[in-house]
Amino acid sequence: MEAQNEIQKLLELAENREEIGDHEGAKKSYQAALKLARESQNEQLNLICGYNFGTALVNTGEPRKGVEILLKMLSLLPGGDEPKVINEQHLFYNLGIGMAYIGDWKSCFEVMQKIINPKLYAKAAITRGKAAERMREFDQALVELSIARKAAEASRDYATLAQAWFIEGKVNLATDEPKKAQHALQNASLMTDKIEDDQEKTEHKTQLAEAMIEAKLYEDAQITLKGAKNNPKGHYLAATNFASTGEFENAIDSYESASKGYLLDGNLEMAGLCYLGEGKCLKRMKKLDEALGAFNNALATFEDITISSHGKTNGLLGSNACIGETLVKLNSTFDALTPLKEAAAITNAEQQRLQRQQEKIQRLIRKANRSLGNSKNDESFSETASYASLPVVIPPSVTNTLQSDGGGVLLQRPFLQRPAKNGLSYKAQLLLSRPKMTQKFFIQEGIDAAISGRVSSKSAQNVLSASQPLNRGRRAHGSGREERPGTASRFALRTAADDDSSEDENNKSARMILNEYDEGLNAVD
Repeated sequence: MEAQNEIQKLLELAENREEIGDHEGAKKSYQAALKLARESQNEQLNLICGYNFGTALVNTGEPRKGVEILLKMLSLLPGGDEPKVINEQHLFYNLGIGMAYIGDWKSCFEVMQKIINPKLYAKAAITRGKAAERMREFDQALVELSIARKAAEASRDYATLAQAWFIEGKVNLATDEPKKAQHALQNASLMTDKIEDDQEKTEHKTQLAEAMIEAKLYEDAQITLKGAKNNPKGHYLAATNFASTGEFENAIDSYESASKGYLLDGNLEMAGLCYLGEGKCLKRMKKLDEALGAFNNALATFEDITISSHGKTNGLLGSNACIGETLVKLNSTFDALTPLKEAAAITNAEQQRLQRQQEKIQRLIRKANRSLGNSKNDESFSETASYASLPVVIPPSVTNTLQSDGGGVLLQRPFLQRPAKNGLSYKAQLLLSRPKMTQKFFIQEGIDAAISGRVSSKSAQNVLSASQPLNRGRRAHGSGREERPGTASRFALRTAADDDSSEDENNKSARMILNEYDEGLNAVD
């Protein structure tokens, strides 16, 4: 009994803390109540405390822990028509919201389909529409959003109605239907004006203006932003909208207001983007000295960010590039070299990072295809080496054909013949040929290196080099009347008719060999 009273006090304390906005204190009270309920082995109090603690976690930025606890509470609910101490519909709704926060859109959609409570039906339908939009199931998203609008109109829930039109506008933008998107966003703006809560109205207008700028509804976005400039994001969106319409003076004022707000919030990345935007507007107005100052402010702000991120990298790249460009326009080309080189170095490093990431993703895709049996999409790859580390083995090109009627023997590949003569392609002849052992060794070494992913110590030129006469014992003026090397005859580049002074057996022409053969036959007869 004492434990039950203590649990009740903790639950009341948690509710009071939630009312005054002390969410961290409320979570601690709910957690203490849940611990006592488990120790006392009270199933009903365990369900109540677990439901409240899980919901508090979902609503305060810890959705994963909250979803785990709510799923456990769902498994502990009594089945059938037995009375339940907690509202099952509210449990499903909070569980679906938590799954949306962690990005489990499929489970979120399935859980929200269990909502039949009229008070939650419109919000559940709009959450299903958002889940379908995130899963790229746009037709299903439009169906769910239509259901949400009808339910919200019946209950005059203008906030839900505005949200439904807003998500429909995003769906139409994703499906490349700008006119439908503009119509949906304009309806969302009308519904937003009917929201009574000022804070909620401001939040709706801020996100709506962002979508309007994307849909190129600049005038409507400007009207919407008039009531949403009390935060840095509203000022930043207004500045972006002014810059898009060429109102650079107003854009600069809005960028300055946004940068002040972001600096007070400690958001250096967004503050740097504001300085960059301000500098670009000043550059468009031909105020290069002031633009240079804004770009320098942006660079200093991005350099103050201690944690490496894509935002910091892009900010440093943009700042250095803009500073270099402005200095070039100010005829300070010597001073422009340093920031431009810095921008080039950042670009090169980012390209290398993206290349490594792309290679890693390609390896994972090939590995997944192999595990699924998709051999058609599979490509040869090494687990230990990427394409960049594999040696490039270029097949030998067949060139320098003898243009004569005598058989078409190739000078650099004596064993090759024209395809029309033997029916084999050059590639097939290369594969079936029997080159020298040294060449075979080098070719095999190159193939082994490509298969194993290691770099061969043998030069690839050994694979590609052709059979050429050795430059040994040659004399400066040759050995024949035509001042050509005597070795030329042994490589079929001369005939005996050209040089009858040589008595070498290898210099006999084909006709001489045939004549000797015929004479031998006649002698036998």
